[in-house]
Amino acid sequence: MKNPQLNEEMADILENESPDEDQKRKLTYLFRKDYVVLTADSRLNDIARDLVWHFNERGYQGKAMLVALDKPTAVKMYDLIQKYWPQYISELEMRIKKASEVEEQKMLERKLARVKETEICVVVSSEQNEVAKFRDLGLDITPHRKKMVSRDLEKEFKEEENPFRLAIVCAMWITGFDAPCVSTVYLDKPIRGHTLMQTIARANRVLDDEKENGLIVDYGNVYRQLEQAYSVYGEGGAGRAGVSGKEKGDGAGQKKSVQELEELAQELERTISETKAFLQELHFDLAELTSSGLKPMEKLGKIKKAIDCISLNEKTRVRFELFAREVFRKYKALFPDDLAKPFTKVNPRPTASCLVFSV
Repeated sequence: MKNPQLNEEMADILENESPDEDQKRKLTYLFRKDYVVLTADSRLNDIARDLVWHFNERGYQGKAMLVALDKPTAVKMYDLIQKYWPQYISELEMRIKKASEVEEQKMLERKLARVKETEICVVVSSEQNEVAKFRDLGLDITPHRKKMVSRDLEKEFKEEENPFRLAIVCAMWITGFDAPCVSTVYLDKPIRGHTLMQTIARANRVLDDEKENGLIVDYGNVYRQLEQAYSVYGEGGAGRAGVSGKEKGDGAGQKKSVQELEELAQELERTISETKAFLQELHFDLAELTSSGLKPMEKLGKIKKAIDCISLNEKTRVRFELFAREVFRKYKALFPDDLAKPFTKVNPRPTASCLVFSV
C-alpha cells in the first residue's frame, strides 16, 4: 500500500470537518490524483482488514479511535470494518477449536465474547442535506446520525467497561477530548503541529498500572510530522515514542525509536529472567511447567507446587505479584511488534503498510 506525500495546506483544510466551497475547490486542486489514491477501495480494504486484526489482538485492550480522512471515508471505513469483523470472529472460533490446552481455550473464549459485544460508532459533525450527499456517494449516514442524536456517545466512550470501544472520527474528538481509557489511535489523515500533538495525547493518558503506554498506528505518513511537532510543542526529539512496521524511514529520530523498542524487549527479557531466578530461589523451576508433553493432571500438580512455593509467606507472594505485573506490562507495551515474537506462541502480522509507535 503506497501513500502520497500530503502537504501542510491539505492538513490545514482537512482540520475543518465541514470545509466551505472555496476550501473544497482548493482541496480538490491540491489533492488531484492523491485523493483517489487515499480513498481507493483496495487501500481502504487493506487498512480495514489490518485494523480489525490489530484492534482485537493488541496487548493492552483499551479503547481506540480511527481518524479518517473525511466524513464519507469515515462511513466507508465503518462499512469495511463491519465486513471483516465476522471473518475475524470465524478465525477466532477456529483457534478455540484447535486450542490444545484448557487455559488457552478459556482465554480465547473470553476474547471471543469481548469481540462479539464490541460496538463501533461513527462520530462526525452534521451538515445540511447530508443524507442526500452521502446517498450520492453510495453511503448511508442515517443510522450513524440516529446514534449520535439519540445517545450520549461521548459519555459511553469514556466509560471503560462500555462495549462502545472503537470510534471512527475525522475531526471531532481529536482535540479537547479526554478519555484515559483510549490506548490506541489509528491515523489515516494528514495532521500536523498542535493538532497532531493533541491527537497523540488521546492515547497516552494515564489510567491504571497495566497501561504502560499509548499506541499510534500510522497509515497515512503522519509520523514524519511528529519530530517537528515535538520540537515546537514538546521537549525536542521524539520523546519516548517507539516505532515499528514496514515503512521505517532513514531519519535519526526513527532509528532512535526502533532502538527504544529494542530496549523495551531487552527489559522484558531481563524481567522474565529475574522472575525465573526468584522462583528458583523458592525451589521451583519454571521449565517444569512449560515443558512439552505435560499431561493436564501433571500440569495442575506443577501449578499447585508453584503456588505453594510462591505462598511461602506474605513477602514472597507480594514479590511474585510485582514480578508478574512487570512482565505483563512490558509484554503488552511491546506486542504486536515483531520483537514480541520470541515471547509468544502465535504472532500473525498485519497486512497493511503502516508505522506503529508508542507514546
